[in-house]
Amino acid sequence: MKKITLSAAAIVTTSILVAAGASAHVSANPAVGVANVSQEITLQIGHGCGIPNVVPETNTDTSSLTVDIPAGVTSVRAVSSTDFPSLTVTKNGSGAVTSITWAKVPGTELAADTNFYKLTLRAKLPNLPFTKVYFKAHQVCKAPGKTAEWIGTPTENVGEEPAAEVAIDEAQVVPIDRLRRARLPKSKLGADSAYAASAEALHSRLRVFFSRSGPLRFLGHLDFLKNLPRLLRRAGIEVAYSRGFNPVPRLSLGPALALGIASDEDAFDVDVILPESARDMTGELGDDERTQLAAELLARLRGVMPEGLVTLETKLLRLDEPRLGQMIGAADFAVRLDPDAMDGLPERLATTMAFAELPMVRKKIDRRRSATSQGTPGVTIDVRKHLVSAELDAATSELRFRLRMEPTGTARPREVVLALLGIEAGEHVMRRVRLLARDGDGFATLR
Repeated sequence: MKKITLSAAAIVTTSILVAAGASAHVSANPAVGVANVSQEITLQIGHGCGIPNVVPETNTDTSSLTVDIPAGVTSVRAVSSTDFPSLTVTKNGSGAVTSITWAKVPGTELAADTNFYKLTLRAKLPNLPFTKVYFKAHQVCKAPGKTAEWIGTPTENVGEEPAAEVAIDEAQVVPIDRLRRARLPKSKLGADSAYAASAEALHSRLRVFFSRSGPLRFLGHLDFLKNLPRLLRRAGIEVAYSRGFNPVPRLSLGPALALGIASDEDAFDVDVILPESARDMTGELGDDERTQLAAELLARLRGVMPEGLVTLETKLLRLDEPRLGQMIGAADFAVRLDPDAMDGLPERLATTMAFAELPMVRKKIDRRRSATSQGTPGVTIDVRKHLVSAELDAATSELRFRLRMEPTGTARPREVVLALLGIEAGEHVMRRVRLLARDGDGFATLR
């Protein structure tokens, strides 16, 4: 039975009403899950270790909850809680999660048992429809020695307070037509179009990280973009097409680079058609399967990449994750300088970085005018407002700087070098080190 320490007077007062208090046990929501599908399960803590609504002075706030993971429940991930910030995940020798403990920071417990708590985990239920799994819970409360054990099941600890139970239902087959109506806009392609099946097929989103160097740095942005579907086709990866009148591969590349600039870490997103895409779109694809599929696609791509193009990593994204263009907020660049011309550059860099503005005139090219006619006036940009940081690396004779990448445009690397050091540098001595995602007021790596 539930272990509670009560005074003699409390026992007399509650002898008739104890059944009412026992009903508010630790419960699972939803009470019915789906077999062989990853889903969120929320454990609801109705009260502390006293008997609610009966003897209020016996109730104390919950300080921690430990949940035992039932056998057969896999792909377990704990969800952080602001009320219980200390999280402990226990695993067995094979790496499977066996229990999760959420705990409050000592001293932050409430003075009274007034709150209703929810703690969440994500897990895949076993493929055993019409059975139940039981999450045994061990509750510790503020007062010393106050605990509650919710461990009773029909076959174990009979007579103890009931464990949180989840009934397993069979997986429902979702018709493809329903998925298309819910997730995909109506195609404008005719039934006889060669692209119709690809445009309307269920798909997954793949993010590919790569580097580009050597002669490939002199391949223009659009030409490089046109060749990516060919590489994917050589790797045996089917690409999904757009659903407009003029179908194109659903592929987006990172910000364009000027001809000649190499890239240490670039990325592109592409919608691909995989045998597992139907399960991906319905949220049934677990994290472990997602990682394994990404590794298989990475191996395929590495086998077909030309010299100078290296695939670094692949990620199979969830369809609700932000696209590449929505994430990128900055980029790091490196420019190789003449080692014999480094004298005085650190002082000049310190001076120019102290300026509030670094105006630069960007000349416009009007191709409608003849070669002998007068050029169009340029536009003045402020390089400083796009520049996050800059430094000189004496060991490698490089200027390294970080540029903001805004939808309205940014400064060009050539303009940054000229504004900071007064040097006309060619793109062939430049490389983009990495792309960065927005992270609050700062930036974080995409990988």
